[in-house]
Amino acid sequence: IFGLIASAVLLILSDIGLSEAIIYFFGDPSLTGRDIIWRYAFQVLGGRMWTGVGYGALWQVGVQEEAAQTYAGISWGAMNEAHNGYIDIFAQVGIPGIVFLIFFLLVYFVRTHRYANYSKQREIIGLADYAIYLLWGNLLYNITESCFFMNVAMWFVLVFVLTAAAGQY
Repeated sequence: IFGLIASAVLLILSDIGLSEAIIYFFGDPSLTGRDIIWRYAFQVLGGRMWTGVGYGALWQVGVQEEAAQTYAGISWGAMNEAHNGYIDIFAQVGIPGIVFLIFFLLVYFVRTHRYANYSKQREIIGLADYAIYLLWGNLLYNITESCFFMNVAMWFVLVFVLTAAAGQY
């Protein structure tokens, strides 16, 4: 079913194009200026794909940072995140950070879904469903915002609930 849905989405996107799909669903192909921020993050990353620029060393570091952001086209004040969790992790800690994040999410995805199946067989509801909701919610949320390792409250709740759910199985 997921394969069919993914195929249908890809067919639609290939027919109308990604920009037109974004305009149709969101009204703004730049996602309210986020494309400028994403471009800036990749620009600062430069050729350091394996190391990144260093955790916490991308945003609001140094007196020249606001001027550099303004020069890049970010005109609404100094940014402190890439507004995309995946780009933020990649730009700050490079390929090892993205690999670690993907590994973490895959492990918890599998463990949480196993616990959910186990819970449904035992007719226990609650924690497993909430953990799946948080996991999928964070995966989607981090497309336009950053909370992986950054937004302490949201990240802590995600890790705490996923660990509690995965530890039950």
